[in-house]
Amino acid sequence: MLTSDFQEKKKNEIIFTGKDYKSFVMFIRVAHPGIQDPFEEDTIHQILPLIDEYLAEDARIRADWYLTKLVKKKNDSITSPQIVQNIIEAEKYKLPKYLNACMNVACRKVFNKLSHDADFEHISLETRFKISLHRWKLTDECYDQATKAYSMNQTTKQLGEAVYNMIKNN
Repeated sequence: MLTSDFQEKKKNEIIFTGKDYKSFVMFIRVAHPGIQDPFEEDTIHQILPLIDEYLAEDARIRADWYLTKLVKKKNDSITSPQIVQNIIEAEKYKLPKYLNACMNVACRKVFNKLSHDADFEHISLETRFKISLHRWKLTDECYDQATKAYSMNQTTKQLGEAVYNMIKNN
């Protein structure tokens, strides 16, 4: 980024208009190959736009892994509004692992709380479709388990009645 031939190369100071100084320093510290500081939960969201703008692919991959790990750690404690924001962020900055982890959380949320969030419409149709399909699959699995449990209960009940009748008749 700053090693190629650019206009300000010979200047002692480069002014980045519209950039937050602290965010830019954090970005350099995580993106520079010689430093590569670890990401921090409270600052990663501030530097994602810079990672995207400056096409720092290695930092993007590391951010994707880091955010995925965070979502898996927090899992169902993430609120519906927060998971909506996370999905929008994952789509915007092209973070596929993070997006999949967020979709896995979103598919277990109460649909009305998720879909009535003001920003829900900003999630792509493809992602909303994937969340719906995953939720449908989970619903089918719950239904299958409930059906099996009911069948087993009925069989146990019938067996119990048969044993009772045998004892009663003997």
